[in-house]
Amino acid sequence: MAAFGFAPQTHVYDITPVENLFIEEYMLGAPGEFVKAYLYGLKHCYYPGQGCASAGEMAKALQMEEGQLLDAFRYWQRQGLVRLVSEAPLQVEYENLKQLMGGAPAGQPQEEQAYPYREFNASLQQIFGSRLIKPEEFQRAYDWIEILGLAPEAVMMLCQYCLQKKGGRVSFNYIDKAAQTWAQENVKTYEAAEEYLRGAEAASSGAVQVLRRLGIYRLPTMEEMSLYRKWTESWGLRPDAVLAACRETTKSARPSMAYLNGILENYKGQGLRSAQDVEDYQQARVNRQAQLRQVWEALGNTGSAYPAGMQNEWMRWTQELGFADDEAILIAARYCNDQGFHQVRQLTAMLERLADQGLIAAHAVRGALAQYAQASGELKEVFVRAGLRRAPREEDVARYREIWLGEWNMPFELVMLAAESAAQGQARDRMHAMDSLLRRWHEQGIKSLRQAREQLQKAPEKRQEGNRRNLPGEQYMQQDYTPEQLEGVIRKL
Repeated sequence: MAAFGFAPQTHVYDITPVENLFIEEYMLGAPGEFVKAYLYGLKHCYYPGQGCASAGEMAKALQMEEGQLLDAFRYWQRQGLVRLVSEAPLQVEYENLKQLMGGAPAGQPQEEQAYPYREFNASLQQIFGSRLIKPEEFQRAYDWIEILGLAPEAVMMLCQYCLQKKGGRVSFNYIDKAAQTWAQENVKTYEAAEEYLRGAEAASSGAVQVLRRLGIYRLPTMEEMSLYRKWTESWGLRPDAVLAACRETTKSARPSMAYLNGILENYKGQGLRSAQDVEDYQQARVNRQAQLRQVWEALGNTGSAYPAGMQNEWMRWTQELGFADDEAILIAARYCNDQGFHQVRQLTAMLERLADQGLIAAHAVRGALAQYAQASGELKEVFVRAGLRRAPREEDVARYREIWLGEWNMPFELVMLAAESAAQGQARDRMHAMDSLLRRWHEQGIKSLRQAREQLQKAPEKRQEGNRRNLPGEQYMQQDYTPEQLEGVIRKL
């Protein structure tokens, strides 16, 4: 085979052909260092073996770092002008520019061209204008296509949208977050992107209004716009409802869209959709707070804030127990205060007792508590006769009224006799002693003073056993009453 070649060093005086297509379409927008690398490599395509045996030698000749040289050829590969056969050692194949501009060779499918993103890269670079897209930024864009599934046209629209929002210095990290949001919301095609951007324009305007209501004067972020779209599109809240909800954020020292999101999530659960719904709900809560303060003060707790758990109790009183009329609750609270009961749990116990009897209307509660007050006054007399130094508790009054007088139908004079008997006995728990004695009289059918007097005279030991019953295992000395002592007890009644 014949061998041909130029004499050594003649390449220095020869020429390297560069198409005007390269100058017009590629060189003008490329970094200067990258153009140097392309042209120097092109020269060695025409004159192989004339120096630069390695990437290191080439980088040294161009006064570049090897990494920068590799970045340059990666850039030209993304432009479709070269193909990196190997990076270590560096091996580069130059494409025929005329062939690339004219399309794929006959019989070769488009997807088998050396570089499928050539047109995409050129379009993306055009969107960013004079700002040069870095290799790693191009790779981010490929990930949006290959991993997130966005169409190249959608990626273009995404980048244009982010540039409009943030300006020419927008970071690819910001665009990457937006791309992930689009992928999550299935905004992947050109048509879907168009529809999304139409909604985003409305969301941006609405989010700006919300931020101003929150005292924040700046453009909304992508995350804030996504929140606004979630509220108005996914949750179905009207824009005026979102603005009305901003009043709630005054409770926070630093209101934000994230704080507002928690408020609106509660509204969604309550079925609120319009501004009127929100305003009615807020007014009802203000009214309820005023009602809670009234009840708390009616219990005798002036000068202090009502406990947080009282709101849950209010829901129970009104919804579970059925006290729709707050006047009924206030009547019960005032009664509890009069009886020395100042705690919310004591009021709840009273309301439960009333509700069990079907007494939930204000007039019914007033009548029942009047009877309770009378019973409480009577029981105080009983306690004095029994020698008890404490005031009757709520459960004491309930037992006196509902069991002794109600179920057992004991006359008041018999209760007083039982109290006197308890005072004469040795029992520590005199309330229990009275209860035991009255129970025995009930079981024996004793309903009069004469019958009770006879029973005490006939069976003093049983009477005293009732007197001394309090705690299991405790024993007390028995005491026998003389007829004169019993007569003295009866005369005191």
